[in-house]
Amino acid sequence: MQLSSSEKNLVWLLRFWIIAFGITTLIFIFCQNPFLELINSLSAKFTPALIPIPLAQEKFWLVLTTSLMVTLVFMCFWGQSNIKKNHWVMPAILVSKFTSTLFFFLFFILHLKSLAYMVGVLSDGFVFLVTLVIYQKAKPYLASQGV
Repeated sequence: MQLSSSEKNLVWLLRFWIIAFGITTLIFIFCQNPFLELINSLSAKFTPALIPIPLAQEKFWLVLTTSLMVTLVFMCFWGQSNIKKNHWVMPAILVSKFTSTLFFFLFFILHLKSLAYMVGVLSDGFVFLVTLVIYQKAKPYLASQGV
């Protein structure tokens, strides 16, 4: 299957996201509170005016987080396996990252001025923007395939 350079870039990005989302999922599962403690310690040092985020006392929301992250890994895997046929995964990935970015921002503004929420805005916002730009460059080639 011949891919344009833009499509190849999208495939490589999806492969990178598989690794990044996979590692992040493991961090969330096994190091949830140490990760939050790290953010809180960085906040105390560099942004002392911000409020530390409370540590997780339960795992209820972690189940939903894990489910979403595994779904993202699957969508990225599915997309990169045949981007011409499976480019339909791209809007779902973008909606997911846009939604998390938006709600991290809203919770920072309306709920708790915590560095943890800003880390979410910056990380998921970065994923959203990079994915959007690379997808938009590949989209004309994907649309011309008639699939």
